[in-house]
Amino acid sequence: MPIVAMTANAFLEDIQQSKACGMNEHMSKPLDIDQLQRMLARWLTKQNRNT
Repeated sequence: MPIVAMTANAFLEDIQQSKACGMNEHMSKPLDIDQLQRMLARWLTKQNRNT
């Protein structure tokens, strides 16, 4: 199950730290619905290929 960090921290260091802590994705606020849908589609496609 993918883990997504959602935070107001958007600097490259913040993204790297999220991923270093085990997050699969990092999304910055304010939330962009189109970006969220693309990210979900990517992970759902990966999940379907692995089952």
